Amino acid sequence: MYYYPYLFIFVPFVSAMRTLVIHAHPSPCSFSRALFNNVVKGLNEQNGEVRVRSLYCYGNNNDECYDKKTFQPIITERDLCMYNNLNRPPLRSIFPPIFVPNFEERSSEEFVRKAPPSSPIFIPGNIPDVEKLQEFDNDIIEAVEDLLWCTSLVFVYPTWWYGMPAILKGYFDRVMIPGVAFHYDRQHQYIIAPGLTHITKIGIVTTYGAPAPIVFIKGDLGRQLITNGLAPHCRVKRIHHNGLYNMDHVTESQRNKFLADVLHTYIRFGKE
Repeated sequence: MYYYPYLFIFVPFVSAMRTLVIHAHPSPCSFSRALFNNVVKGLNEQNGEVRVRSLYCYGNNNDECYDKKTFQPIITERDLCMYNNLNRPPLRSIFPPIFVPNFEERSSEEFVRKAPPSSPIFIPGNIPDVEKLQEFDNDIIEAVEDLLWCTSLVFVYPTWWYGMPAILKGYFDRVMIPGVAFHYDRQHQYIIAPGLTHITKIGIVTTYGAPAPIVFIKGDLGRQLITNGLAPHCRVKRIHHNGLYNMDHVTESQRNKFLADVLHTYIRFGKE
């Protein structure tokens, strides 16, 4: 009888992995797209589910895109007002929800949780405010659904000016909203609790125009945003990073080797 609570808590972590792959590159013929394809190919060899999302719409990949069009990265005044309305005091000090249901239903009853008694661990059991989330544009609603569905998250993008493309930064600005990615009371904004605790693994696949020493000196801002910004809002056990440096000067054989390395990484992604 003493083992039952532990079995209940750890069941979700031994179930099949659900991976969301986000790609950000404007050309369907790019090396970045080839990397994206290898990530998906490797993940499909595992016992898990995969969702692919391209932030750019090429015309023939509508089903990969949010709201079937290129993602709008710019926060509008309306977006900002709704963002601020999602900051709801007070926070509750209970364990995070064990099960995250499919957000597609968008029903208040679907988000009801049964939580253990109060804990001194400051992780809220707050759930998305369904009615307020429905006020957002369709691309945000779909993106939030993906975040609530996945247990691992992979970003594939080129590094430009030592950071991620603007469209991917806009994804973070518009999708990682209060009540979903994190929780905080507007009166105590420096106390932030994670909201994506069902995500346990993150992957980064990127290319750099500069050599590795230059990237290190200047700062890899895109990678830092993910590792230092996003990861603390999850329950990440490991972050996988694959980076091809000095992209404009590597040989074709070096590119092919990097493609093979990425494929190997994501064949083993769920096992490491």
